[in-house]
Amino acid sequence: MTEHGVLRKRRLRRAADEIEAIVIKTLRERMGDLRGGHGIEDHAALVVDGTASAYTAADDVVASLT
Repeated sequence: MTEHGVLRKRRLRRAADEIEAIVIKTLRERMGDLRGGHGIEDHAALVVDGTASAYTAADDVVASLT
């Protein structure tokens, strides 16, 4: 395995996965509860009423966070 770098590739993948998990956890902690003051319920109503897509609603929420 070490001859072809397979072991290194696996280790890199595991390290990258661990870093990604930490980043996602940290971002979720910083965002807090999205339903509190970010208009999720209003956006959900637009999606249910057919006046917006879930992707558009999500884009709007993300924009309000940044």
